[in-house]
Amino acid sequence: MAILTSIESDQTEFLKSKGLFVKAISKLSLCSCVIDKAITWYGSINILGYAAEEDNIIKIEDFKLANELLNVIYDSKR
Repeated sequence: MAILTSIESDQTEFLKSKGLFVKAISKLSLCSCVIDKAITWYGSINILGYAAEEDNIIKIEDFKLANELLNVIYDSKR
């Protein structure tokens, strides 16, 4: 699982301690989560936080898309 979020928190530290890849980007406008290299959740909802009424997220089950997104996440500077 790889998670992109806009802030570091106790939740992100907990997930990291469990061996998950969590990357916080302060200017992040869209959040994403890739599960099992096949499922992508992508949108404006902070997956580790609270959602506002106007936030949205979509679930895409596509192995190729998930892996392309993971390549972008892991290849960019940490």
